[in-house]
Amino acid sequence: MIRTRQIIVKKNHILYSYFDNVTIKATALYNKTLFYLRHAMTAVKHSPEEWNAQERRAMQELQTSLPQMNNGSERYQLPTADNWCLSYNFMYAFFKVTKNTVFYAEGLPSNVAQNVVYSACSNMQKYAQGSTGKMKWHLPKYIRGIKRHRANFPALSLKHGMTDEGRFYLQFPKTKSVFYLKPIDLDVYKIVRVFVKYQYGDFFVSVVLDDGLEPPQLSDSPKRICAIDIGVNNFAAITNNIGYPSMLYKGGAAKSANETYNYKLSKIRQIYCKDGDYKIKSLPAYNEACITRDKIVKDYIFQVSKSIVDWCVNNDIDTIVVGNMGYKLTQDKSPNGKNFFVLLPFAKFRQTLKDKSQMFGIRYIEVDESYTSQASFMDGDKCVNQECPEFSGFRGPIEYRGFKNNFGLYGLYQTADGTIVNADLNASANIGHKAYPSLFNKDTVDISNGVLIFEHPCKEPHYAI
Repeated sequence: MIRTRQIIVKKNHILYSYFDNVTIKATALYNKTLFYLRHAMTAVKHSPEEWNAQERRAMQELQTSLPQMNNGSERYQLPTADNWCLSYNFMYAFFKVTKNTVFYAEGLPSNVAQNVVYSACSNMQKYAQGSTGKMKWHLPKYIRGIKRHRANFPALSLKHGMTDEGRFYLQFPKTKSVFYLKPIDLDVYKIVRVFVKYQYGDFFVSVVLDDGLEPPQLSDSPKRICAIDIGVNNFAAITNNIGYPSMLYKGGAAKSANETYNYKLSKIRQIYCKDGDYKIKSLPAYNEACITRDKIVKDYIFQVSKSIVDWCVNNDIDTIVVGNMGYKLTQDKSPNGKNFFVLLPFAKFRQTLKDKSQMFGIRYIEVDESYTSQASFMDGDKCVNQECPEFSGFRGPIEYRGFKNNFGLYGLYQTADGTIVNADLNASANIGHKAYPSLFNKDTVDISNGVLIFEHPCKEPHYAI
């Protein structure tokens, strides 16, 4: 099973300049590869007399190098209108024959360069395949501005060992400096690769490890199931069919991080963007705000996912059902009155939850959560995709326990008989019912008699009726 260890490299690190040089030259190589791929694609669509300067240059270089690339064989062919996407093997042979200075740039390891070329060709092939299928891939774009391409170091290009002081280190190619990190038990873990990503002015170094163990076998007949509805105010609403109380993980920590982030960015815009031309992404204050927000949100995601999976393991849950509707936005107000929408990484949360659950042999599935918020679970409404569906209950009752609001009370759902339940728990139960109607229904799931509320996963929950 694959595990990842991540370390942040700041500007005062001894290898910062090395990573800086490698990623800059990797970006140049990616753009150079795209230059030939894109212009070969457009050139074959019309006659040579209509080629522009870039298309003529790209096609002439490819045609001139082709005999030497083939070396008497017919392995490589020039692009045609029907087969215009150049493969990785073609581009690799082309760069070797021409001794391209960007591919053989000083300080750029050969394995990293090959991965960059493969990345560009793979992206173009996905575009070529997706343009005729159901999924539409966008044409790969050049990397511009402060963005950089990721540097991927295979395990064979790395040296590792232990110093006399007992410190574990990695040594990257074309540098004598070493990278220290926490000890890795090489009898258990095997280093697969290391990739370096530039973000917010720092480098994020991810060490990918493999313990060689096969994931546990999943149960063929699901019986003990929990369903999860993901949201903003309630980050995760969880129901189950084993008779335990439902659970709510509040999203206050993630929302607070977004609010602080929006406040800082609005202040930066007021100071530096008065003329509307200044780009704040190069400012240290912007990088600091982004890193702080990402750390808080990422930590919260990992803690919530760990808490949920630990509860599932302790209670022998064999299946987790998660609703997936796409993106959800949080809306916060900045000091100048403008609204900024910050995307919460729900896809990251679902992926983390999937990885952690599969480590313990728990089946993870996703279902479309359309109409799960409007349908009444306790009344047996079906969440089918209709143009004008009719449901037994409704969201936002006017009155509940002495509280009254003519516009509707947010977060509540009223069933046909007047019972009021939590709206997110109702949606969660409908998600489970969509996946397993016979195992997850009003006879096996109770959402009206109390709930465990987690203000934060590291705090003890409190029970509410």
